[in-house]
Parts: sequence; C-alpha cells; structure tokens
Amino acid sequence: MDFSGHRSRIIENPTEALSVAVEEGLAWRRRGCLRLNSHCSPIAISNMAIHRTQSWFHHKISRDEAQRLILQHGLVDGVFLVRDSQSNPRTFVLSLSHGLKIKHFQIVPVSKIFSFHLQL
Repeated sequence: MDFSGHRSRIIENPTEALSVAVEEGLAWRRRGCLRLNSHCSPIAISNMAIHRTQSWFHHKISRDEAQRLILQHGLVDGVFLVRDSQSNPRTFVLSLSHGLKIKHFQIVPVSKIFSFHLQL
C-alpha cells in the first residue's frame, strides 16, 4: 500500500513497492530531522515518535474502526494500518488484510518483553 500521496493506492509491482518503501523511509527521517532543528544522529531519530506522523498510523481507533478502514480498500493482501492498543497501554496493534481476512497482531516493544521476563 502506498500512503505517500493524497490518496492511497495498491502497488502490485514488487520493484515499485520496494522503491516506494525506501523513498518513504528516507522522507520520514528527513521530516523528523527538520522538527528537531538540528543535525540528526541515528540515536535522535530512534528516540522520536516518528510513527505518529505517518499516514498508516491511526493513533487511538478501535478494532472495528480499523476493520472498517481496511475494508474501504478491499480485502487485498498487504493493506494495513498501525494503531494504539486499547487493551494494553504502550503497545500497538498491526491490523492487516491477508487471505481475504482482516487480522490484528499486537506489537509489544522488546524492552517490555524483557522487563516482563525479568520480573518472573
């Protein structure tokens, strides 16, 4: 899915998809650096909440709303969005279309998993 323009579109060509992904990745790094008003180091970039500026990030929407947004594009493999988890604070959910179904995967930061295991 290409979210770089005013309207999203499905990219079927794998070479074009890779090109768009690389270009978009570089663009969000540049946008993040401009917000810092300084030279960006990789550490500064990794500490920023850059995901919040991306068109695929939908902050605090429900599971039902995520499904509705994905269905607007059709059940095409690869259509996705990322949202804040409603059931587990400080985690995210990847909602995507695959195999004519919408699936939801919770994303837990590695540091949270590690600290959880240390508490056992």
